[in-house]
Amino acid sequence: MTDDDSCADAVAQAADRLAPAPIEGNGRLLHLGPRLAHRAVARARCLQVTKAALDKLVDAWWAEHPDVGFTRIVVGECAGGDGHAATQLASEWDATLAAEYFGTWYERGQLTEQLMEADHLVDVVDGLLRCGASATIPIVAVIPRRPL
Repeated sequence: MTDDDSCADAVAQAADRLAPAPIEGNGRLLHLGPRLAHRAVARARCLQVTKAALDKLVDAWWAEHPDVGFTRIVVGECAGGDGHAATQLASEWDATLAAEYFGTWYERGQLTEQLMEADHLVDVVDGLLRCGASATIPIVAVIPRRPL
């Protein structure tokens, strides 16, 4: 977890480094973000603020580049995998503080123990990339199935 100054720094860095590269006509840009950032979750304000800023940045790019198919992908709880597939959301969090926060989130039903397989997220991304140039899909949420 980080402090408010770190949040401001993260937003400024994102604006500088995440400008979309030029895409030859009818391209597609996918923006993946954690579901945690799109829900009212205790003690996650920094994450939520920075992700909201990135979402607005994507909205602005979409307005500036109507020929590009922009898709926001809301990613639910996923264990990830090895190497580049590993999840980065909590990789730099203080482990003791994260354990406290995760406990609070579980108690309040803001986070479940259900995880989706990374391959299922990859399948959705693949389908979005294959979507024809005559269509756009503005938002997709890929989340774990609730237990029966």
